[in-house]
Amino acid sequence: MGHGFTTGQYRQYESWDELFKVMNDIFVDPDNAGMVTRGIAQWYIPFYQYAIKTPLMVSKWIIRNPTKFMVYMRFRDLMTDINDLQWTPAEAGFQDWELESMPYRFGGDKEKGEITMLIPTSWSMIDGTIGWVDSTGKMVRRAMGEQVGTQSQIRAKVRNETNDELVRYMVGNAYPWVKLPYELTTGKDAFTGKKFVDSPLRPSVSYLGASMPWQWRAILSKYPTLDRLNSLNPGGIFGMKPLLQPNGQPVLNEQGKPVEPGRLSFLGAERTDRDWKKHDLEGKNFALNVLRLAGLNVRVVDYDQNIQNSLQDMYRDWETDRKSTRLNSSH
Repeated sequence: MGHGFTTGQYRQYESWDELFKVMNDIFVDPDNAGMVTRGIAQWYIPFYQYAIKTPLMVSKWIIRNPTKFMVYMRFRDLMTDINDLQWTPAEAGFQDWELESMPYRFGGDKEKGEITMLIPTSWSMIDGTIGWVDSTGKMVRRAMGEQVGTQSQIRAKVRNETNDELVRYMVGNAYPWVKLPYELTTGKDAFTGKKFVDSPLRPSVSYLGASMPWQWRAILSKYPTLDRLNSLNPGGIFGMKPLLQPNGQPVLNEQGKPVEPGRLSFLGAERTDRDWKKHDLEGKNFALNVLRLAGLNVRVVDYDQNIQNSLQDMYRDWETDRKSTRLNSSH
């Protein structure tokens, strides 16, 4: 008995028990889990058997094979060198989860403001473990008072907006029925931490083209088909939010006209979601669709749009602080 697809060489084993012991050190067997682990996977966190065992398996592999691990990390460096963008993108051009996923860059177009990336954490146990250890460690350090992480995470820490970060971490990847009580209580999306209502002056939100209380949206968004449809917003039928500069003025094209002036939904509601052009960018790229069929998580990052959204977030935070300071000083 033997196997060679994981070690690169054939090895003889004395018994089936010895072979299966080695296999259990390499592959996660969801059926070979305790009652508590299976219960959590069934009712609380999907695929919990993999989530709890993978970090231990990868850590053991790294300790036993340090040379192979260094070769793997060198491969990451080479990929960055080969696909050098010839320009250094700003952190604000990406979402936090994209930065924490240790992406491979496969090129980009500075003029179009697009960057093509491969997200390895969806298929690479090594990248997934390293990313998880790094992001979780920084989250714990933020909870202890340190200012670490991405700039947006540090800004949220300074503004005391990360007090429930550990709680959100516990429910962010859980089943919808676990997330919903948290979201209805806090008014935040359990995965992103963003508030459903971005301003106290806007008591309602739009979803699928209809204006509704944010609590309704929190419930409806738990249905993947509805949430995907709302996110795609085909043809802008659910309305379009105007593309604005940080000072609130519209972004203009070369002819001096607004790039996206904004429009109402087919039901007459004002769009409150941010529309990511990535859906159109990715859908028209044949090569990316072929890679996705192969199981790889490849995405086109709309760098310019992310920069705009980051600046708008900063401007909104500044405006909130300014109004709060003025109100306190008046008292």
